[in-house]
Amino acid sequence: SVSDALRQRYLKNDVLPNADWHVLLNANRSEALFHAPLVGRKSGVSERFTFGYLGALAEEKGVEDLISGFLKLSNPEKATLLIAGRGREDYVQHLKSLAGNAPVQFLGFVPPEEVYRLADVIVVPSRWHEPQSLILMEAATYGVPVIGTERGGTPEILRDLGTGWCYDPDREGDLLRVLEKALAIGVDRWWIERDTHFPGIEGFKGTSESSQYYEKLNAILVAAHSGRRPASDL
Repeated sequence: SVSDALRQRYLKNDVLPNADWHVLLNANRSEALFHAPLVGRKSGVSERFTFGYLGALAEEKGVEDLISGFLKLSNPEKATLLIAGRGREDYVQHLKSLAGNAPVQFLGFVPPEEVYRLADVIVVPSRWHEPQSLILMEAATYGVPVIGTERGGTPEILRDLGTGWCYDPDREGDLLRVLEKALAIGVDRWWIERDTHFPGIEGFKGTSESSQYYEKLNAILVAAHSGRRPASDL
């Protein structure tokens, strides 16, 4: 399983209750697939604090929550929101209408590096229980912190590994609270203090090479074939 949350969900629903479960985080992308100049980024490039979103523009992804929270910032003139992705045309138009004249840029479908290059923090506002979003691994590899919901496998990366902050999407004002917290730190201090707030980002093992993902997967498969368990908990 890519997260313990997914494993627990299967077990709760009596799916494969007798299986020999292993949790192997989704660090399965080769470093060759990352944009090398951005890996391990340590500084901001925008004058305004920049929030970024990457993914489908759909109700369950919580994009509307993000825009609504952004619009309520006490100092919106100090921030920008980048939204990259595509969705149903009517829903995208709804989101654009919601954003109005606020500093929200809809980039459409672009290479993710276009957002990782500019964003000071990535927001993953999903309302559904994501097993484990690849964005959590990508962002930390690029050196960018993440704000995400306390759902699915997200907290296992952000909270447990120290790469971001979590919030409860069902608690009124909780997303706004963390957006305000980030904005209050400011662009310059954000990057100077990044490793204090997010100690898991420096040296994060988010590629298949650094995490030894395929070696660990192979050990699990070999052990399963031979009828024994791997020597260590993977």
